[in-house]
Amino acid sequence: MKISAILFSRAFQRMSQNLVQYIIVRKDVLKEHGLHFIMGEACLVCSAVHFACQEDPATQEYFKDVDNMHKVVLGVDNESQLLKLANDLKEKDFSFELRTNPEKNIPTCLAIKVYEKGEIAHMVKKFKLLR
Repeated sequence: MKISAILFSRAFQRMSQNLVQYIIVRKDVLKEHGLHFIMGEACLVCSAVHFACQEDPATQEYFKDVDNMHKVVLGVDNESQLLKLANDLKEKDFSFELRTNPEKNIPTCLAIKVYEKGEIAHMVKKFKLLR
């Protein structure tokens, strides 16, 4: 194997160790509709963003090692915080999907495309882990 191929392989391996996906859910919706509802919404929005970004190299690398996928689930207090984050992500050209439940007609959560942690963490650093 050529030296350049080895170096590229090692660099890509390091990148895959730093790949992360952030999922942000509304805590008020969780409280009102329950864990089963918000989990379903989060699964749908993750599927949507993965499908939309399936050709993205970071997403493809992320799916090569499904046992070591790194996801971080964060919470926002309400709809306005979720929509502000969506707007901020859009302004900075980050890829994401915003889930609006069709039956209740409310935005419930969003999933950000897989990025290297250093590339995206600053966008969500003010939000806390959902517990």
